Amino acid sequence: MEQATPSKAEVIIAGIGGQGVMLSGLVLAEGGRRAYEQVSYMPSYGTEKRGGHSECTVVLSHDEIASPILDQAQSVVLLDGSQAPVYENRVAPAGTMIVEQAGLDYEPQRDDYRLLPVSGLEYAVKLGNAQANNFILLGVYAALTKCIEPAILEEELDAKSADRPERMEQNRKAFRRGLEIGAELGA
Repeated sequence: MEQATPSKAEVIIAGIGGQGVMLSGLVLAEGGRRAYEQVSYMPSYGTEKRGGHSECTVVLSHDEIASPILDQAQSVVLLDGSQAPVYENRVAPAGTMIVEQAGLDYEPQRDDYRLLPVSGLEYAVKLGNAQANNFILLGVYAALTKCIEPAILEEELDAKSADRPERMEQNRKAFRRGLEIGAELGA
């Protein structure tokens, strides 16, 4: 049975270069093409190859998208907890910020959004691939927003690592763990 998708979903995914920010956004955008009429994916990153600021915005909509640029989004997903103070004002009122708990030392300055710390990195390390944290947080986002059928996103994940079966399995496990965490947080 297909789930009804929201008419619009918008997210900012951010972190440090090398954490898989762009890949997470790309998986979401490419999966979104199967569920929405309009999809926007806009990457933005610093000049550093690794270790610099990295961000992408994804907008999924059944209606025309006016702009791919988002000052604020319904959801913000941070793979680097230390960036929470920087991104708090990018969360729309009544929105959600999903944040990697590692490095998160922050007291929210607003009370009109939901802050959800997630220990994804800890699980990713147990999987043997710290970089899989991006897919854990993507799974949390997918479970909470219900913007796309998880099976669609999993197919996109598989396509990205089809030439590396071990990595594919790690990514799948990470994403599924994120779905479980998201279901627990959404309950």
